Amino acid sequence: MSYSELKKKKKVMVAMSGGVDSSVAAYLLKKEGFKVSGVTMCLGVKDGPMYNPRCCGSQSINDAKNVCLKLGIVHYVLDLSDEMEKFIIRPFTVQYLSGKTPNPCVDCNRYLKFGVLMDRATATGFDY
Repeated sequence: MSYSELKKKKKVMVAMSGGVDSSVAAYLLKKEGFKVSGVTMCLGVKDGPMYNPRCCGSQSINDAKNVCLKLGIVHYVLDLSDEMEKFIIRPFTVQYLSGKTPNPCVDCNRYLKFGVLMDRATATGFDY
């Protein structure tokens, strides 16, 4: 697909963590004329002094929201806590208890980021 063909489909949902990579991606896409919206997945990750989530916690959601405000784009928070439990937590627990060393990030990418999130984006009218 050529760049001009790519730009014909203009509605883009960017998965936003509030970090540099997703923020710059959203900025560059907007600068190129795409209609960009940001989305942050809420995965039911616990916050607080005993927890320090590297992704998906309330700090990430607030960071992404603030970036979207500065960029002038819409920000959505998508609650995927049920999907997180079903596709990541339960299988992780079963594998761990059977003596294996599962990697929940790999499954999160496969089932949530490139599965559920992509499906929701296209179902709600986003081209990308």
